[in-house]
Order: sequence, then structure tokens, then C-alpha cells
Amino acid sequence: MLLFKIGLIINILVAGGFGISLINKKLHTKIYGTDNTSRQILSSLYLAIAIISILALINENHLKNIVLVLFPFQIIYKILTVFLIVDKRSPVLWSNLIIGIYLSFALYLNSTY
Repeated sequence: MLLFKIGLIINILVAGGFGISLINKKLHTKIYGTDNTSRQILSSLYLAIAIISILALINENHLKNIVLVLFPFQIIYKILTVFLIVDKRSPVLWSNLIIGIYLSFALYLNSTY
């Protein structure tokens, strides 16, 4: 369960930070480039992931069930970015890959207990 909680905290910090950056458009543009509709949609998705992660941490009775839906979704889209992002030097690609590997590891270890 500790690995799940760490994964949720990572979500809150990383996805939440990206989502919150929408509030400050100047900062968002400075960090992520030109603001556009697709970036705003992605930021909203990240913010939703952070909110769901907070709710999972608050409600421990449902934490495992939430994680068993949320983490596989994240793993799939994070691994897909490795194949879909053209610029392999992108920090987004590498952070997604690292987080995807961690979430996979957390799910695997939980399934062995």
C-alpha cells in the first residue's frame, strides 16, 4: 500500500503541478510553450489525475480500487508517449517513462502479495 501512496503523491506533485500551471498562463507558456486548446485539455486531464489521487489518499477504504483503475490508465498513456513524441530529448517523454515504470512496479509488487 505504501508504493501506491507514493505513486499517488507523485501524481499530485507532477500532474497537479502541470494542471495548476493553467491558472498562470504566462508561467504555463514559459514552461510548456505556446498555449493552445490541446495543451489546455491535457492540463485538465493532469489536474483530474491529481484530484483523483488526492481523493484516493483521503479515502483509504477505496484507495486500492481507485489505484487499480488510475495507474493502468496512466501507464498506458505514459508509455505511448515514448512512441508518439518525436523529440526523444523531451523531458516530458522521460518523466512519463520514469513515472510509468514506477507505477508498473507498484502494481506488480502489489499483485505478488
